[in-house]
Amino acid sequence: SMTRLIIVRHAQSESNYAHFYAAATNINLTELGRKQAEETAKYLKDTHIDIAYSSNLVRVVQTAKPIVRGRNIPLIITDDLREINGGGFEGITYDEIYERHPYERYMWDNDIVNCYCPNGESFYDVYNRIAPTFDRIINDNRGKTVLIATHACPIRVMTNKFLGKPFSELNSTPWAGNASVTVVD
Repeated sequence: SMTRLIIVRHAQSESNYAHFYAAATNINLTELGRKQAEETAKYLKDTHIDIAYSSNLVRVVQTAKPIVRGRNIPLIITDDLREINGGGFEGITYDEIYERHPYERYMWDNDIVNCYCPNGESFYDVYNRIAPTFDRIINDNRGKTVLIATHACPIRVMTNKFLGKPFSELNSTPWAGNASVTVVD
């Protein structure tokens, strides 16, 4: 039987709202983010889900919990689904990133395939960390419907893989928006 992944990006976080970089930092959802998480839960309320996995960062857990609330669905919280390690980008505004790390920020905007966060991860690093995690989740849950709550960078690299595109074409794969739902069979 078919395995289905329902991949959800976390809802709006305080860093999304305030335009500062907090990829690997624990940040709460905003009020709008909490509403988005509830709306995502409503959207998925009639969708059968066998098991759920969530990044251990609080904004993702806060997004996943409303989806599984009131259902008999195990929620496995793991650091294996965490966002890119932003290194020197962490905790500063996007304007400050342009000032302090102009080359890396240029690469982020124009050549994400070859981008790396100073003292953090590259997108190759994210792919090499996330792809085996997704493979393990799929292999452990054959024939099931699996919720995976995670972040923008993991979703982007995996969407690129699921579309059958080489990693070199990651620049053409769009970002997933806050509280978005991506379904992969």
